[in-house]
Amino acid sequence: MLILVVDDNLYARAKLKKLIAAHVPTCEIVECSGGAEALGAVKDQAFEVAFLDYNMEDMNGLAVAQAIRRESPNLPIAICSANSQKKLTDRFAEFGLAFIPKPPQATAVSQFVDSIGSTDD
Repeated sequence: MLILVVDDNLYARAKLKKLIAAHVPTCEIVECSGGAEALGAVKDQAFEVAFLDYNMEDMNGLAVAQAIRRESPNLPIAICSANSQKKLTDRFAEFGLAFIPKPPQATAVSQFVDSIGSTDD
């Protein structure tokens, strides 16, 4: 399983990577530190799932998700954010995006991965 993790915070990426790898030990995780880098990665690789930070310096996660959907319309995407205001999470849902509150918990990450299908490579 090829997984995209996008966050401008190195610590946040490392934590999320650790949670994902614990649940899907055979996965390959590609890290990006911003939206523009993520969009380049999506053009070059066929990801099976993506985790995007919402608050990033170059683009917010919703804008990145919308751009990714133009390239990969069926890619399951989760937005990770400490901002859990209903207005914002409803907006994520409008675009078919999952929401994982920060800091991410193992159960939320595994439930999202499991919701998209098998965790076998």
